Amino acid sequence: MAGTASPEAPAYLRTLGLITYPLYLTHNVIGAAIIRALVDAGLDATSALWIALGLLVLVCWFICAKIEPAVRCALMQALAHFGKLPKRQPASRRPALARGLHLPLPVPVKVNVATS
Repeated sequence: MAGTASPEAPAYLRTLGLITYPLYLTHNVIGAAIIRALVDAGLDATSALWIALGLLVLVCWFICAKIEPAVRCALMQALAHFGKLPKRQPASRRPALARGLHLPLPVPVKVNVATS
């Protein structure tokens, strides 16, 4: 049957799929910086482009394989911690900073507007 994907894609296709978003986010700034550095070093633009593309794929793989899992783990721990917050205490038992700054309430002011 044509057009049917296997339920288990090869690992390299999954990895390529996972690096697409970091590549989307970084290609403009990091890619341009790499190309500029290579061209300033004396490479022609075509070679600089291909080398930059290879380096950018490696950077994005590193982001995908090392940085994203660490950030995801930290976020999951933070979200799990927020799920265990205690119930709200009465105002008299809250710490001083949680009770507010005790600023005076605004006073309504009457303004006379001259009509012409």
